Amino acid sequence: MKHLYHLTRRNNLDSIMKRGLVPGFSCGITCGRRNDKFVFLTDDIRVPVEQLGSVYSSEGWVVLEVEVNGLNVVPLRTTGLLVNVEVPHEFVVENMVSPERIRLFHGVKNNTSP
Repeated sequence: MKHLYHLTRRNNLDSIMKRGLVPGFSCGITCGRRNDKFVFLTDDIRVPVEQLGSVYSSEGWVVLEVEVNGLNVVPLRTTGLLVNVEVPHEFVVENMVSPERIRLFHGVKNNTSP
């Protein structure tokens, strides 16, 4: 069984556990900066934590572990200046991820990896 991770605001947790991860549904790390219709995942939780920088606090954010077997998970590719380059440790899913595949991950304290 393969797992990837999703970092989200704590106040999104109840909705995610009821509806699942819905592409483009909510306001997380990329809020207001992207119009992508993907669910963003990582194999190294330090990546999104570092992207957040000083905004990150373990009280305001939670890490979700997502079981990805059978999902169409593909590497995230850039679309800017360096077009079509894989972004290390970042993946996307175009479809909804059902709540049955998601659980709260308790193995992260501040900036450590799972």
